[in-house]
Amino acid sequence: MASSATPLVSVVIPAWNAERWIAETLNSVQGQTWSSLEIILVDDGSTDQTASIVQRDFPAVRYIHQANAGQAAARNRGVAAAQGEFIAFLDSDDLWLPEKIASQLRLIANTPEVSLVFCDYESFGEIPNAPGFARAPVLSGLPVTAVDEFGKRIPQATLLLPLIDDLFCQIPSTWLVRRELFLQVGGYDPTLRRGGEDWLLAVELANRGDFAFDTRRLTRRREVPFSHSKLCQDTPGLILAMTSLLQHAELFPATFVARIRQQLAFSCLYAGLSATGSDKTTLLRNAIRHARSLDFVARGKLTLRAVWGLLRSESSPKAS
Repeated sequence: MASSATPLVSVVIPAWNAERWIAETLNSVQGQTWSSLEIILVDDGSTDQTASIVQRDFPAVRYIHQANAGQAAARNRGVAAAQGEFIAFLDSDDLWLPEKIASQLRLIANTPEVSLVFCDYESFGEIPNAPGFARAPVLSGLPVTAVDEFGKRIPQATLLLPLIDDLFCQIPSTWLVRRELFLQVGGYDPTLRRGGEDWLLAVELANRGDFAFDTRRLTRRREVPFSHSKLCQDTPGLILAMTSLLQHAELFPATFVARIRQQLAFSCLYAGLSATGSDKTTLLRNAIRHARSLDFVARGKLTLRAVWGLLRSESSPKAS
């Protein structure tokens, strides 16, 4: 579908108890050099002053309230209400530099068939970390072609396998995606509330086309101890996300599906060995099941470790 000269971009912001940061976040959106924007904030059951701040100080923002259902469901709700040709997600404590949207629209105009555009980001807040691309060692080794002075393009054929090992584009606050394509791939999986939902959507989009990225840090990611990304451990969510992906494995290349099964075997093993109770049993049994995708030697070693973990669990004294 051809883009209009001044496409509308729908900014979707999921928020839960965001009173501390939401004004600064919304100001960064309203400060964009691209003026054709609609801002949709989905309040995911906040119990603080998020609603009153938004409704009092930001009357142009479309405010939607829902019972708490998680970030994935909130983002889906926002997209369902959106009118824009493009969707840009922004977490309620992150910020954009003024050129973020305009720069990404120029990039996507030069690569109209790409399925996702993202950018680098800088970390700030109480526990700042390295810049985003500095945490993504696989990205620097991928084959790319220059689009313009700052834009790079990654061919679709090289995207899927690297995404298993390196979440180089996992921050939705850096994304720009066509609304039509987001809906075609089914949006976010709302059952994933322990992490992994961003990875799964990125994989779904990577299966549809090339990615493009701006090498500049056009997003500022706030990192604080109580943020969603810090409270959610990666492994449990990724295990659920990979398991969800296998439910429609026929849509993906066989080599990629095989690697997912291998990754699941090891992820379930390590998570199971450190888990307790029924979670331990379920994870270790799943590790044995997915180990069928490994070669003979690796399958044997993993199965022995998983069986050892199960036997130790069964022989452990039960709490009275």
